[in-house]
Amino acid sequence: ATATATATNTNTTATGEVGTAPEYVLARTEFAVAAKAVASVVAFVTAQQSPLCTPDPRLKGNDYGACVPHGGSSQSKLLGAYKLYVNGGLVGMGPGRRINQTQGVDAIDVTSVVLPGATNAVGLAGFHTNAFVLDAPRLLLLLRVTYADGSSADTATAGGPTSQWRVLGADRLFSPGGSTGGWAGKTGMPQEDLNRTTFPDGWATAGFDATAAGFGVPTAAPPFVLPLRNKPTRPVAVFSRTAVSVTAWGGGGGASESESCTGCYVIDFGRELQGGVNLTFADASANHPVTVVLSEELTSDGVPLVPMKTGNNFTSRWTLQEGDNVEVMQHEYMEFRYAMVKNSPSILTVDTALAWVVRYPLGDTPSTDDYSDTQMLLPSALRQPATLATFESSDTALNDVWGLVRYTLVGCGGLDVNVDSNTRQRDFCATDAFITGVGQLALSSDYGMPSATAQNGFQIDSNIWQGMTDFRSALISLAHSHALYSGDLSLIEQRWDDIKKHSFVYFFDEAVGAVNKPVAFMGSDDCRCPESWSPAGLPPGIYEEVKCTCTDLNDWPREYQDGYVIGEISTVANSYVALAATRVSEMATWLNKTDEAAEYAAVAATILATLQSKLYNRSLGGFADGLTTAKNTTAPTLIPHMAVQSTLFPAMAGVVDAAPGVDGMGLAVTRYLEESGMKCSCMAAFWLLRGLYRVGRTTPEAADHALAVLVSTGQSSWRNMLTQGATCTMESWPAGTAPHSGGTAGRTWSHPWCAGPNSVVVQLLVGVQPLAPGWRRFEFAPQPSNLTQLTAAIPMAVGGTPGTIDVTFAQSASAVETTLTVPAGTTARVCLPAPHGLPTPATANQMWVDGVRTPAVSDGRLLCLQSDLDPGGKAVSVVRRVQG
Repeated sequence: ATATATATNTNTTATGEVGTAPEYVLARTEFAVAAKAVASVVAFVTAQQSPLCTPDPRLKGNDYGACVPHGGSSQSKLLGAYKLYVNGGLVGMGPGRRINQTQGVDAIDVTSVVLPGATNAVGLAGFHTNAFVLDAPRLLLLLRVTYADGSSADTATAGGPTSQWRVLGADRLFSPGGSTGGWAGKTGMPQEDLNRTTFPDGWATAGFDATAAGFGVPTAAPPFVLPLRNKPTRPVAVFSRTAVSVTAWGGGGGASESESCTGCYVIDFGRELQGGVNLTFADASANHPVTVVLSEELTSDGVPLVPMKTGNNFTSRWTLQEGDNVEVMQHEYMEFRYAMVKNSPSILTVDTALAWVVRYPLGDTPSTDDYSDTQMLLPSALRQPATLATFESSDTALNDVWGLVRYTLVGCGGLDVNVDSNTRQRDFCATDAFITGVGQLALSSDYGMPSATAQNGFQIDSNIWQGMTDFRSALISLAHSHALYSGDLSLIEQRWDDIKKHSFVYFFDEAVGAVNKPVAFMGSDDCRCPESWSPAGLPPGIYEEVKCTCTDLNDWPREYQDGYVIGEISTVANSYVALAATRVSEMATWLNKTDEAAEYAAVAATILATLQSKLYNRSLGGFADGLTTAKNTTAPTLIPHMAVQSTLFPAMAGVVDAAPGVDGMGLAVTRYLEESGMKCSCMAAFWLLRGLYRVGRTTPEAADHALAVLVSTGQSSWRNMLTQGATCTMESWPAGTAPHSGGTAGRTWSHPWCAGPNSVVVQLLVGVQPLAPGWRRFEFAPQPSNLTQLTAAIPMAVGGTPGTIDVTFAQSASAVETTLTVPAGTTARVCLPAPHGLPTPATANQMWVDGVRTPAVSDGRLLCLQSDLDPGGKAVSVVRRVQG
């Protein structure tokens, strides 16, 4: 919902155990809705969440964030500062991490669960850690009821002691214990050992006796630390999932247990999910103990692995009340696929062993977007609808890979901003955030999540100021891509000076023609940013505490670095900087900064020329790792080692494009990469594919190899992830090739940075991507290799109005035939390849539009219509490229 209301800065808190402020709180009230037609009911809701540091008063009023990081990111890793219930049902969760110096407010359309002409109930469950901010959870809610006759009423406003709200300190119900683990407990999430013996069942339903259950009148709480603003993202959507199997387990309760297991069940929810279990038990004795284990994978015994290879231990011990225990759920979400229940007092089935699921709603179409989960709220009519891209080709293996990466962004993606993985770290990592973000842009017509991620990325406490060359370049690419898709240039304008700094063009050495900076690998202090980089308006002392560094990372994990030898003039770092400088030049053009556009374009061109002239090995078709000045010679000396990254990244950055005079370079680079094999990580494979398709515009063999990479069955492949049983992309290539041989120690089964084929398939294989901000112009330039046919529906939005670009493609031995929908408000540049395997000279080809031969021009091996296709009466045009 587009919210224009300003929620009052009043809030609800609760007293907890004697002398302490509770970490968990339940708050409830009731509200009446008139007996007439209701147009909408919107809940404006947020909660005061604790960051992992105390907000620095020096940053008050500054737009670079609330905290200065000390030893890492200071942003909260938890989502559930509040959970919202209406008439007993869970309908929302948030608000997630802050953006700049504001507290985000969710606008949740709850119309479908509110009863007109009746008394309704609303409940808020709040949580935050008190380790750094020693005050109780503070909750804010305003319900706005709008009737069909145009009248409206604000109700259920969370207020002070005289309000109708009643609250309960709930630590004894959730029993927060030790950390659930991960990297040094970075998520800040405690084990939740639920105590149901005194749980107030029905606390969020109308007619509940709050006084008898121990709820009291709230005490006054201080104002929110930060000002409120509506979030740039949609609210998180809540779903219910039915398990695909619930299996009784009688022997061995875990990998190290051999004793029998009474009342034990292994539950498979079919796909990785973000959320928790929702269990119902019958006929429990008083204080009956139950153990619940969640995990991403199974042991060889067929039970959930704990601790997981990530270090997470999602084990909790619940105490049940006598009799029935209905819909027992923990508060904060976890990421898992499998669950095990030990010592259940009753038989568990698919009807009693459910999961609650939270996802960012990239799409609104139940038939294709919800993956058979049941959404707790109907899609809101108050916001523009969003759809997800669809794709199907003549290659079933490619379709399977597409299905894996598509669900990764839908089911395992960011909830507040894009992060590395919500299993272990929940940290903002800019490379992960870009690969995920550009995938979301290609997949959905909702651009909120990439927008929030890009805004978050430039904050002082996002860790970008300590990031590597790839982080900086990726954040710039994310800002660039978001502007192209959305047409919103405001972030670029706001962070323009920082964007230029993060490009690392500062380190460009004109004498060398490339970036030349101290050797400094990730985590090192050997390369420090200059003092002049301190953002304008930042209070004295802050920038020094940030400890800005300028390190490099050619690939990760370490075993996928192919022996890369880092030098002062690094091939990988220079490729990243060349790409960043190109993006800065294009953004400068959008902002009418012509001098800066020319300056950064020249830097990019010089770097690419230097890589080609000084580091390219013509006889091998690859590039050396770089140059070094360590030998104190009069000129940098060559590092002869050639890691595969040293060739794939220059191809991605455009070195082959920049060297048209080097005969056969495109084919030589393609053959070198093909013969090298998959020695890089699944993250770097994203850049490998982008490089191959870039080279593929002149060299058809590059597009052939790109398709071969996408459908490979080797150990380092997406199809091997599927063989292992993955439903979201893993953090790294699987450890083996046998089914269920497992992932690599320490790594997740839910890492979107390996879901790069999302954007690659849409933008480069199907070939649909915007050319001008806001989709004012787009390109359709498919590179399908030997696929005989494909269909795709690509969502987009022009001026906030959603549309769809529908594409079909078919090729025979003599012709390529396509259909293309051009939505209103845009035009299409159309370029087609020759039929696969046939020569490409333009003189041997013709292009036809709706049966009429149409002038065309060559662009590499592609033949392009001389004029763009317009929308309007000819919404669908048949474009045909005929050989001969």
